[in-house]
Amino acid sequence: MPISWAYNRVGLFGGGVGIGSQGVYHFTDVVAGYAGPAEGGLGKIMLELGIFGFILLIWLALAFLGFFARVIRFSVASKSGNSSMVIGVYAFVLSNIPTFVVASALFGDLFVLSLLGLMASYLLASPTLIVRGKPTLTNGQGAALN
Repeated sequence: MPISWAYNRVGLFGGGVGIGSQGVYHFTDVVAGYAGPAEGGLGKIMLELGIFGFILLIWLALAFLGFFARVIRFSVASKSGNSSMVIGVYAFVLSNIPTFVVASALFGDLFVLSLLGLMASYLLASPTLIVRGKPTLTNGQGAALN
């Protein structure tokens, strides 16, 4: 298990940010044995940030997933018409969790981070978009354009 492996390697407080990065063994012999299970996201978090970073990750993940679940309930209850879009984006974000656990190196790609950030920001903003309805375009002085 990568978490116990990381704990046995660096202890309770972790080894510091970047110690589980790819290619770090090229720069020093001290961290040469830190490759392997650090490929997965949970092992990498435990290796770099220790148990406190791991607990923080779990807490943040549960907080975001709970908020996103409330967003889905709100969008379905409001009958705004975009509830299927919200559910689809939520499923897309959820489907990336197992990928992070197994292969966190993928999330260093700018395209993947941009796409996931766009999807997560849509979920965060969708309650406001639902409440406001369709925004009215204005000409800059407040007059509506039709």
